[in-house]
Amino acid sequence: PITWFIGILSFGIGLTYSAGPLPIQRTPYGELLAGGVMGLGIFFLACFIHLGPDSFQAFTFGDRFTLDFNYKHLGSILLVALPFMGAIANVMLANNISDLDDDLKKRRYTLPVSIGKNAALFLFNLIYLATGGTVLLAVIAKQLPLTGLLMVFVYGLVMRNARRFSEKPNK
Repeated sequence: PITWFIGILSFGIGLTYSAGPLPIQRTPYGELLAGGVMGLGIFFLACFIHLGPDSFQAFTFGDRFTLDFNYKHLGSILLVALPFMGAIANVMLANNISDLDDDLKKRRYTLPVSIGKNAALFLFNLIYLATGGTVLLAVIAKQLPLTGLLMVFVYGLVMRNARRFSEKPNK
């Protein structure tokens, strides 16, 4: 049931992201929802399917419906998923920063339109810094193996590209 629920919720968010009278992509919430749904939702489902439903929750049907989460597992998943969430949100943020002038003309009130280009670029870099920190935190908390530190090498490339994008934000 949880996979159906998350699937239906994700489908609904995906549909309303680009359709309807006020699509989410035209609001400041697009990055948040895309990062959350794709970065956390997909990762959670992968963990759920591979580790089994007993690792996360228990459903009881009858006179009652109960949902019992193991907060330790959920916290671990959230910590490890944070870099994915940040990276996906930043892809959306970079796209919206690049489209800022066009979005202003078309009255799309994306996050960069709402907070301004400089603040959006600051947030873009801050998210990447935070995602690097969460990888280190996940290794320290033993939620990722020591080989997770190999991300430091990739992280250098990510930050170099983030700086390059910040200097000349275009697609």
